[in-house]
Amino acid sequence: MFAMIAYNLMSLFRTFVIQEKTQKTLSTLRFKTFAIGAYFEINNGKLVLKIALNKNRRAWYRGLWNTSESFNFPFENSNA
Repeated sequence: MFAMIAYNLMSLFRTFVIQEKTQKTLSTLRFKTFAIGAYFEINNGKLVLKIALNKNRRAWYRGLWNTSESFNFPFENSNA
């Protein structure tokens, strides 16, 4: 059941956040988006996530963050 939920969440992420014409496999998405070195740093009293990306991928990755911030879920939580 957990594997099915995880697969469905990744499919939603792939469809609504990444929005590429070709659908990548889930293992490709994992390495392209989630398997990235990172660390936290405290900067002016704020916790900042520092992500290790080369310059070619930064614009693409920043676009993912911008798309996910403005994303409206296609469903509602009925436990409110």
